[in-house]
Amino acid sequence: MEQEGPSREGTDQRADLSLSCCLNGRLSSLPAVLQALDRLLIRAGADDEVRGEVRLMAEEALVNIVSYAFDNDAPNTIHLHCVCTPGEVRLELQDPGRPFNPLDVPPPDLMAPPEQREAGGLGIHLIRALADSVVYDFRQGSNVLTLIRRFACRAAA
Repeated sequence: MEQEGPSREGTDQRADLSLSCCLNGRLSSLPAVLQALDRLLIRAGADDEVRGEVRLMAEEALVNIVSYAFDNDAPNTIHLHCVCTPGEVRLELQDPGRPFNPLDVPPPDLMAPPEQREAGGLGIHLIRALADSVVYDFRQGSNVLTLIRRFACRAAA
């Protein structure tokens, strides 16, 4: 399911850390992927708050892809690639589902009474609020969502 390990890109003394995996397009595959992501973030020096926020962004994006991107119940592959460089996490999710740009979704009206709000829509709102950068592209028949979260590295123990 996953490949985890250092990659030596650039000249920084600290190696970049990466995680690449393919999900089978089922919600049951998410816990293992999120645990692997958390292990990677620990190795990258992210604190509990950053790890929680990145995990929430990844989970919301993956749940939306699994739930809405595909027209049938046939398994579909979702590619996740995460690279941690000192002070930054770059998470890229790619799926062959129908084109959907989450940046086109208007922000929810959080001031409206709950009974007047439409159901759903908070996952995309959370992703936008937590990420320092959200970029969407549709290329070669796939949705590509890139999320970047910057953070201060913890001091090495």
